[in-house]
Amino acid sequence: MKPSEMIEGLDKVAERAEKQEQREAEKRKAGGMGAVNTALHVDETGKRWSRQIKIGIIAGVSVIVLALGIMVYVANRKDTKPAEAREVSRQRLEALKIVASQLRFTNDDDINVEKVKTKLHERIAAELAEVEARIKELKHGRRPVELSDVRLKETLTELHELKDGWGEPLDITLPDADSVQIAVKSSAGQSLPPIIVKIRKKK
Repeated sequence: MKPSEMIEGLDKVAERAEKQEQREAEKRKAGGMGAVNTALHVDETGKRWSRQIKIGIIAGVSVIVLALGIMVYVANRKDTKPAEAREVSRQRLEALKIVASQLRFTNDDDINVEKVKTKLHERIAAELAEVEARIKELKHGRRPVELSDVRLKETLTELHELKDGWGEPLDITLPDADSVQIAVKSSAGQSLPPIIVKIRKKK
């Protein structure tokens, strides 16, 4: 092989080596950019997944809270039957008749509805306090509490609100200067006659 041919061959080898080096460099550059692009893509995807998971958790918690609220409402809601409400109203009117009969006003008293309500509340509260004290004493002495006392406490607690069996306030009026009238305002309880009690003590 002539020297000129050898030199030409070496030049070609060098040229091929240089081109190969350039291709390798380009691959490395392309590979690096691809890795960066992949990392960025994965990072954005991760952020989207994170947001979706957070939104899902919030939505799930909201659904659970709403469901619990509905369950509590349904559990506490009382659908009062007209017959039962009427009977409860009748019993409360009879009980209030007894309580009202114990109220006394003198001729010097200026009677009005608010004073009558106040005295009814005070009288019922006093009886309720006696029952509660009796129950507390029995519990303190580790003695059995009478079921009648428990029921009486419940009755007095409900009676203290001065409401009928439908949960509506009772209609308390003064038909004359000496009497108080207590009636059920609920339309379903109109068949119940009102009670009228003399409350002014004559001198």
